[in-house]
Amino acid sequence: KNLLEKCQLIHIAGSLDFEKISKIMLNKNI
Repeated sequence: KNLLEKCQLIHIAGSLDFEKISKIMLNKNI
């Protein structure tokens, strides 16, 4: 694949992980 495609996939995966982490942190705070 092109470098651009790889970067986009990594960015999408990173954002998904960030959402999961933020949700986990919120659940721990409650």
